Amino acid sequence: MLGGAISGESRTTRIRRAISVAAASFRADILFAMTDVLIIMGAYSMALLIRMLDSGIDEPRKYFIDLALALPLIIVIHLLANVISGAYGHVWEHASIDEALKVVIANAFAGGVVLGVTLILKELPDHIVVPITVVVMGSFLTLAGMGLVRFRSRLFSFRKTGGGSRILIVGTGREAAVFARQVPTLADQALVVGFISEGPTESASVRRLAGLRILGHLGELADVVREHQVDEVVVVGTDPVRTREVVDRCLEVDVRLRILPVAEDIMDDRSTAVDVRDISVEDLLSRPRVATDLEEVAQLLKDKRVLITGAGGSIGGEIVAQVLGFEPAGVWALDRDETLLHDASLGWNGEAHIVLADVRDATKTLRTFERIRPDVVFHAAALKHVPVLEEFPDEAVLTNVIGTRNVIEAGSRAGMSHFVLISTDKAVDPASVMGATKRIAELMVQLGQHRNDGCVYTAVRFGNVLGSRGSVIPTFVEQIKTGGPVTVTDPEMTRYFMTVDEAVQ
Repeated sequence: MLGGAISGESRTTRIRRAISVAAASFRADILFAMTDVLIIMGAYSMALLIRMLDSGIDEPRKYFIDLALALPLIIVIHLLANVISGAYGHVWEHASIDEALKVVIANAFAGGVVLGVTLILKELPDHIVVPITVVVMGSFLTLAGMGLVRFRSRLFSFRKTGGGSRILIVGTGREAAVFARQVPTLADQALVVGFISEGPTESASVRRLAGLRILGHLGELADVVREHQVDEVVVVGTDPVRTREVVDRCLEVDVRLRILPVAEDIMDDRSTAVDVRDISVEDLLSRPRVATDLEEVAQLLKDKRVLITGAGGSIGGEIVAQVLGFEPAGVWALDRDETLLHDASLGWNGEAHIVLADVRDATKTLRTFERIRPDVVFHAAALKHVPVLEEFPDEAVLTNVIGTRNVIEAGSRAGMSHFVLISTDKAVDPASVMGATKRIAELMVQLGQHRNDGCVYTAVRFGNVLGSRGSVIPTFVEQIKTGGPVTVTDPEMTRYFMTVDEAVQ
């Protein structure tokens, strides 16, 4: 009953919201139509006044009376043309050339109809007299008035000033120009001061873009920031080489760095957001993103039952998210941490079945596997914080060693066909408890190949995964936020980074 009540209330709310939106849109269209009526009346009256100047007409009053009689028909023709061409129902602050063309077409069509009607009426006796020049001039003035009303925010957007952010855009392509035009509509107090080009040649050949100056090239970025008192630098596109150069150029100035993904990045899945965002550590990788051919993976996972342990973690959660995209028969996400599992499940939209269990419990693990009967198992459950495990090595053994053994035994008895252990580069010549326990887990995986149970056993070693919980980058970021110091274990340490999605692929 409670669920039904909530659902009913939700539907009612959605209906009311839809009605409210429709009513608001209708009111806006009515307001525009009333404004158009005033514009038409003023435009044709102004056209007649201009026509009367030095024209030598003896009875100007008759012309104004005739125009007043003709105006209702002229207004109806213009409004119908607007409706037919789709000149209503737009958010004009974000209007483009397509919307502008609709206004032009509507007025050209209406002007032509009014002109045709005027020519026909001229042949009739006792006709209403509206000079042809008034019809032509009135149509043009109507077009100018309607365009001014609809595009007023776009026409005067770059004249805005205020105490808000002063933005400098790195890039001179189409996306940069579009973003510059949209800034005033996104934030009233924001002001784009200009653009920075890729190199000296480009900035010399084109000096203006979207009505704003190209203030210099990347080598001059810091000087331009100081000279124009820039608050934010927005990099258009996610090219890591250019992003790193921008970061290097801005090290000596106090400015916020942000990034705007372009359409190509989004279509290529190099970015997940279309809006401007802060630069992240992933944007600073000193190598291009690695693209993995997932065709064989798709064939392996399609219509299979897949179980992921440690699904509440950053790696396990990403595995769940990516596996869901390969049309499996079902996905089960297992973790012993209720909170992490719940939070991660919110991003799966109910497509994955959550399982609250601990791999250290052999009996519970076996029952779980016998119930699910998974075909493919990704074992990501592990304890990984090196300093903590040095102090509590028994816990490391229970999860990383005993837990792995329990999963392998349960999976084998349940008839799994593929088993993948998520291991670590610390298992290479291990010098820590964490590395040693993961190396033992790897050896158990290797022994699994001798079971002759038809399962393929595999272990993969991850390096430093950017953004994963407990990895070095989030630690450094938190240390910097609190004013330092930034703790480095050894200045000679070389770290090899990968993004979460690269690692999981």
